[in-house]
Amino acid sequence: MKKEALISVVLLLFLLVSCVPKEPISGEAAKPAVEEINKIVEEASEPVPEAEVSSAPESDREVPKPTSILVNGKTVEERIQEAYDTIHTPGSAQYIRENFPDIVLVYTDPGEPFMPQEILPFRYYYSKEADKTFNICNVELTVFICDGKLERLVTDEDINSNRCIVTPVYQLAEKYSQ
Repeated sequence: MKKEALISVVLLLFLLVSCVPKEPISGEAAKPAVEEINKIVEEASEPVPEAEVSSAPESDREVPKPTSILVNGKTVEERIQEAYDTIHTPGSAQYIRENFPDIVLVYTDPGEPFMPQEILPFRYYYSKEADKTFNICNVELTVFICDGKLERLVTDEDINSNRCIVTPVYQLAEKYSQ
């Protein structure tokens, strides 16, 4: 606000200087212009009300969540729930691709030697909108869904902490690989 007022004062002064008549204006005739300039300068130097100034550091301020984008008529929360409900079912990978259009490949896991080669590799896709990482195997099934962005191999800690919800088939495979 101060910046706009200061710019206004400068522009007003510029206009006044460029419009100065050749003959000086007498004291009474100049009074309204001087009063207007003083008013603008006074407004520009007024302190900003405390309600408009946040004392919290910018990083601590609450950032409003963007409104959910409807994709296929569903909110992000509805789409996430359906992704969990359809994990490791036929069409689950296609569901992820159709309902999270912002996914990007963030990691590729070549898999363990004991795993059937036709299911490899496991690809990790991240959706910023959902803030989820979706893991899809080569036979087009979702294997797990993790909170946040996972750009590395999923760990037991990720699974045990419930950060990642994993299909029971994957949990069994991990159990027998050890």
